[in-house]
Amino acid sequence: MAMPSSRIRSHRAGTGHRGYTLVELLVVMVLLGIAAGAVTLSIAPSEERRVTEELLRLGALFRLAQDETRTTGRPVTWEADVDGYRFRRGDPALADASDDPLRPRRWPFGVTRINAPAIVFGREPLLERTDFTIVAQSRQWRVGIDALGRVSLAQ
Repeated sequence: MAMPSSRIRSHRAGTGHRGYTLVELLVVMVLLGIAAGAVTLSIAPSEERRVTEELLRLGALFRLAQDETRTTGRPVTWEADVDGYRFRRGDPALADASDDPLRPRRWPFGVTRINAPAIVFGREPLLERTDFTIVAQSRQWRVGIDALGRVSLAQ
C-alpha cells in the first residue's frame, strides 16, 4: 500500500529540525574565538615571568659564549647596565650583526639599577661562581652563574 504524499512530507519535515545548521556552528566558533582572543590579550606576562625567561636566555647565551671562546681561542666579555647587556669580542665585525646570538640586547623589563661585574669567558670554564644583582622598580633579584653556565635566581 502506498502512503499519501502529505504524510511523507510531514514526517520528513519533523526530522529536518534536529541539530544545528552550519551557519549556527560557525557563529558559535567565531564568538568563542573572539572571547579567547580577549582573554589572551588581557593576560600580560608578569614581571617575575619576564625576569625568569630572560635569565634562562642569559644562561644559554653564557654557555654559547663559553663554547665560542673554546673554539676560537678568543675571550668573550659580558657587560651589563640598566639599558641591557652585550658580549664584547675581539672581532669587531661580529659586534652588532642582527642574526648574531651574542648581539647586544635590551632588558625586557624596567631595570633601575644593576650591580654586575664584567664576566670574561676564556678557554677554561669559570672557576668560581659569579653573582650580580638586578633591581627593577620595587624588586631585587640576585643572579648567579656557575662554571657550567647554569644561572640561578634568588629574590
